[in-house]
Parts: sequence; structure tokens; C-alpha cells
Amino acid sequence: MAKLTKRDIVVAISNQTGMVQHQVFDVVQRTLDKITDSLASNVPVELRNFGVFQPRLTKPRVGRNPNQPGSSFVIPPRATVKFKAGKIMRQRVEKLSRELKEAAERTRDAYQQELTAAGHQVLGITCDVADEDAVRSLVREAVHLGRDDSALLRLPAAV
Repeated sequence: MAKLTKRDIVVAISNQTGMVQHQVFDVVQRTLDKITDSLASNVPVELRNFGVFQPRLTKPRVGRNPNQPGSSFVIPPRATVKFKAGKIMRQRVEKLSRELKEAAERTRDAYQQELTAAGHQVLGITCDVADEDAVRSLVREAVHLGRDDSALLRLPAAV
């Protein structure tokens, strides 16, 4: 999956504005530095319609070493940054979420049709980790039916 980098942002802004990339890079870097400095000074950063960055301190918690059962230690509190998406960002990401879910459903339906056409009985197909309850249900049903020719397929989420 592709990711957006600082360089991608600089090139896009440069192309849209006609500014020299070096100047755009300087503005982007100064913006990021100012955000970082504010958070490091325990000052929240609010960017309207984008979101709010809030510095916070985690609570101390107990950690365990799986290689040494029975031993535990305290993980000290540490400073982190919480991000809360703004209204416009949240709406646009929710739209993407719906689109990905619909794509996963289309993928699942296509696999089900393909397997049925090949003469297999399909009890159900799950396409995402979020369908964990559906997987458990399918496994229970296959075991209950005593089907030794049953198979469980897990499909990757559609992209």
C-alpha cells in the first residue's frame, strides 16, 4: 500500500502553487517543527477541519516478560500524542471505510459464487478479522455437521 511522504506533499504543493520545491520544503518543515515544539511544550495543536493533537501522559502499567513467566515489572508513564480527527477528515475517512467494506463484500460474494459454481457447499465466507464471530460460528457449524471435508478460508480484506 502506498503512503504519502513529506516529499510527496512538497512536490504536490510546488506543482499547484508554482513555488520552488526548496521553498515549499522549508515552509512544510517549519510547520512540522512548530507543531512538534508546541506538543513538546505541552500545548495542544488544533488545526480546524483536520484535527487536534493533544499531548498526554500514559498511566504506569504492569508489564510481563513472556520468556520469564511469573515475573512482572512496572512500565513507567510516558508522554504521547493523542490525535482526534476533525469533522471533515472523519467524514471523508468514514466514506472510505464504507467503500472498503462494500469492496470486501463484493470480493466475498464473488468467492462464494465461484466455489458454489465449482460444486462446493458454502456455509459462509469471512473477509476480515472483524468477522471473528462469523469464523467461530462457521467452525462450530462445520464441527456440528461432522463434516470432515470442510475447509475454512480466510480472505484478505479488499484494497
